[in-house]
Amino acid sequence: ALTTMYLHQQLTSIENLPCELQRNFTLMRELDNRAEEKKCEIDKLAEEYIRNVRNLAPDQRVEHLQKIQNGFSKCKEYSDNKVQLAMQTYEMVSKPKVLELEGQIKMEEMCFSQFLKMAKDSAARIELGRSFLQEGTYICS
Repeated sequence: ALTTMYLHQQLTSIENLPCELQRNFTLMRELDNRAEEKKCEIDKLAEEYIRNVRNLAPDQRVEHLQKIQNGFSKCKEYSDNKVQLAMQTYEMVSKPKVLELEGQIKMEEMCFSQFLKMAKDSAARIELGRSFLQEGTYICS
């Protein structure tokens, strides 16, 4: 039940993401699908090559291996594109969060410095009061 609730929350949060983030996640999913399809294609080409290698002429072998190599190159291209897209998506999400956290830190620093100032002022007043009490002098306003 807890896992289902967590999954529902995650899906809801993804649905509420800005359009550009949704677009990036969709593109990453498409790149994954393309890469997976290309891997299947490479596997078939490799199996075919292994099955027929003895019957292929040298130029056919080179051509077949070139097809396999091109498939791997395309897979790498898909992966590189996905990494770039993931980095862009991370930047989109992290920059506003970093700015928000920086603002919170500045606010906390201001509050803390005001607290310290008030504490120092209070401590100074207390110390002044003690010194007057010890000397037996009082200030009347």
